[in-house]
Amino acid sequence: MRDDAYEPNGSELPSLKIEVSTPMALPSPFAAVPEVPDSVGAWKLSSPLEALRSHARSFAMQFMEALQQQFLSFVVDGAVVDQHWRPFEGAHILAIAAEPQMAATGRAFALWTHGGRAVAWGDPLFGGEVSDVQQELREVRVIEASHSAFCALRLDGSVVTWGDPAAGGETCGDVQRQLKEVRSIAASDRAFAAVLADGRVVTWGNSAAGGDSCCVQEQLRDVEDIRGSAAAFAALTRSGRVVTWGHRQFGGDSRGVQDQLRDVRQISASAGAFAALLADGSVVTWGNPRHGGDCSFVSPRVQQLAASAAAFAARTTEGHVVTWGHPDYGGDGSAISTHLPKLRNDDILHGSAAAFAVMSEGGSLFTCGHRRYGGALDAGCACNDAAQLLCNWRRLGFVARRKDGTVVTWGQDFDASPPKDLRVQRLLAANGAAIAALAKGKLVTWGQADAGGDTGKVQDLLTQL
Repeated sequence: MRDDAYEPNGSELPSLKIEVSTPMALPSPFAAVPEVPDSVGAWKLSSPLEALRSHARSFAMQFMEALQQQFLSFVVDGAVVDQHWRPFEGAHILAIAAEPQMAATGRAFALWTHGGRAVAWGDPLFGGEVSDVQQELREVRVIEASHSAFCALRLDGSVVTWGDPAAGGETCGDVQRQLKEVRSIAASDRAFAAVLADGRVVTWGNSAAGGDSCCVQEQLRDVEDIRGSAAAFAALTRSGRVVTWGHRQFGGDSRGVQDQLRDVRQISASAGAFAALLADGSVVTWGNPRHGGDCSFVSPRVQQLAASAAAFAARTTEGHVVTWGHPDYGGDGSAISTHLPKLRNDDILHGSAAAFAVMSEGGSLFTCGHRRYGGALDAGCACNDAAQLLCNWRRLGFVARRKDGTVVTWGQDFDASPPKDLRVQRLLAANGAAIAALAKGKLVTWGQADAGGDTGKVQDLLTQL
């Protein structure tokens, strides 16, 4: 959604503006204005106001139908529209297409719209049950996920958690009192770290997985970003320095390379190690060597980093891809470098749990890593027209959306076939057993029902977002 506000023209009757990333179709009485760019769709009421008055109920119901099916929020003179609203002369209507966002634990999903409500479903042990905090899940800005818990950051800087208490799903009184004016959230497998507006950091969850930062609390000042491995965190400060804590075998101890960690621009995390990209294009790593913690043979001039569970991949300034770490998890990049052309700036490098994939600007896919876990594309998954690729190092596979909206999956996690003839607008999220996407403005899920593949229990809540 763009930040610029809609300024109604006084000579107009009620007008409607929708800010979307792709063109959307709305029911009558709205007619599209063709000269508007794709990034912003503008609609004006095509029926006379008198006709709208005589069909006020129908008009309001069409608003609600669009709201439920297209994730729209309608505001009239600063007030949110509900099903009881009736049009009136001089009303200026602002309709915002609230793009749905999702996060996933191992077996559950959470969906929200920016500044709106949130809902979760799936395995209750993994955060799929949210009834205890449902009323607090409003004005949500973003949601982060550990292995089995969720953390929602609200617009006012407060935090709401739910799911497995041992994985950060519960905050004690002292931690909760500190969680004010939160700017961002990061997660390990069983803990969370929050960056406050003043640059300080608050942590909670399993202490062995980064939930206790007392030993480095004095160093955690002016923090701008945090990344989490499976059991440790690395914080990047405004001055380009790095502070780490958590389990040392998962990257929680960076003392051995601390003198090299200067002018850091980016941090990437595998399950057991971290890699830092410096301003001069060189890379510094620490943590478990078998998880990518040793990059002594990697040349400088790196532009981008990506991670699998136990390896890293880097795109060099010359457009080549180099990998290091465990060979079975994509650490041997020979398979990808032999048939991959030089990458362009728009080509995207991704990592799953045990493989890497490159989506080229033209939509071609190239993979390397463990064949069973996404390192090889089967004949039925071959794709040269990909528009979106979905993965992360906690998932044993990849999900891709073709330009025609069809979905292809490969790897162990995603063996469930999508519904027949499904065409999706956008892939939203995937956990270890289910996938969620947006199709014709509606949420579509498939996979194991108890892991988020079935939204039946939350349908009423989904229509209220």
